[in-house]
Amino acid sequence: MALVLKKLYLGYFWLFDELADPRLKDSFLVSSPLVAILIPTIYLYFVFAWGPQFMKNRKPYKLKKLIIVYNISQILVNAAMLPYAISLIFKLDWNCARIDYSQSPEALLTLRLHIGFYLLKIYDLLDTVFFILRKSTRQVNFLHVYHHWGMILGTFITLNFAGGGELVWTGIINAIIHTVMYSYYLLSIVNKDWKGNFKFKKFLTQIQLVSIYLV
Repeated sequence: MALVLKKLYLGYFWLFDELADPRLKDSFLVSSPLVAILIPTIYLYFVFAWGPQFMKNRKPYKLKKLIIVYNISQILVNAAMLPYAISLIFKLDWNCARIDYSQSPEALLTLRLHIGFYLLKIYDLLDTVFFILRKSTRQVNFLHVYHHWGMILGTFITLNFAGGGELVWTGIINAIIHTVMYSYYLLSIVNKDWKGNFKFKKFLTQIQLVSIYLV
C-alpha cells in the first residue's frame, strides 16, 4: 500500500511539475487539479442533492434582474475575447499549429485567453444554479449537466498540458456561440416577442449541439 501511495505521489509531481505548462506553476486557481475536481464535484452535489432539497418547500426565486446582469456580463466577456483570439489565428500554421510555451507576446496572449476561457467555464455554472433556484429543472437535463461539468475538466487539462495551438479555434467557436446564445437569452427576457421566436430558438439549439460536438 505504501508503495502504491508513493508511486501516486511521484506520479502527481511528475505530471504537474514536469509535464504541465511551467508558466502556470504560481497560479493555484488554474494549475491545481484540486480546484478542477472540487468545483465540478460541488456543482454535481448542488445539482442532484443540495439544490433540489433546498428548493423542495420553497417558491421559485425571482431572479430576472440578476439574470439580466449575468447575461450582459457573458455577452461582454465572450465578445471581448473574440478580437484577441481571432488575431492569433492569422499567426498560426493552419496545417498543424504547434503549442508555443515561450514568453513571446503571442504565446502569453494565448495563455491568458485560455486562462480566461477556463474561468469563464466555471462562471457558466451559474446557468444551472439559476435554473434550480427558479425551479426550471426541466432544462437541467443530462446533456446540460454533462456539458458544464465536462467543459471545466476538459479546459483544465488543455490549459495545463496543451494550451494554445489549434485549440484557439475551439475558443473562437465557443465564444461566438455563447455571445449569440446569451444575446438571445437577454432579448427573450426584456422582449416577449423574442421569447416566442421558435425559429431562432431552434437555430440556437442546433448551433449549441454543433458547438458541443466540435468542442
